[in-house]
Amino acid sequence: MKTKNYPATMRAWAFSTAGVPEQVLSLNSSFPTPAEPEGSEVLVQISHAALSFPRKNFMEGVPSALRRNAVPEVDFSGRVVAVGVDVSEKFAPGAAVFGTVSKYGSIVSGHGTLADYILINADCIAVKPSNASFAEASCLSVLGQVAMESIRHAQVKQGDRILVNGGNDAVGTAVVQIAKDLGAHVVVICSGTKADIMKSLDVDEVNALIPVVLLL
Repeated sequence: MKTKNYPATMRAWAFSTAGVPEQVLSLNSSFPTPAEPEGSEVLVQISHAALSFPRKNFMEGVPSALRRNAVPEVDFSGRVVAVGVDVSEKFAPGAAVFGTVSKYGSIVSGHGTLADYILINADCIAVKPSNASFAEASCLSVLGQVAMESIRHAQVKQGDRILVNGGNDAVGTAVVQIAKDLGAHVVVICSGTKADIMKSLDVDEVNALIPVVLLL
């Protein structure tokens, strides 16, 4: 019989009622660990999980029928501990990975990443870049996909001149770095307090907005 190399229970932040995270989330130290992976499934021991504003809305607005000890959040990084028989060798136990939980997994089944382990399809993970920490990689999945799709949709190429409005937010900073790597001339509109961050990313032109207070 195959011996499991992970515990039967784990720690997980879960909620069962609607509300803001600080009021409805509670730490469960004996939450059931996901089942052993089958087929193309991978069991990952989570190192870091990224927090996101949409998940806050999820906790406040998801229908009560779906709030059954649900674990929030979708982006994560960690190490593979077990795999199904159809999983590629690059995701062998011990591999450092990052990824995101599907909408079905996070909303319908309540399987999120604020836990010690996550069972996920191999299509939803990638090998962690060696030059990125686990903390950095945990933030890459969703915002990275949005940034890449934006670049592809705009067909950005070397020599192009592009404007990134709001370049100081999570997706914006990713778009800036990808565009620069492709050889584009990048112009950014951002908050005045974030101008130095944009300059540190070698943005070609930074247009910083200065807050104005109107007295009526």
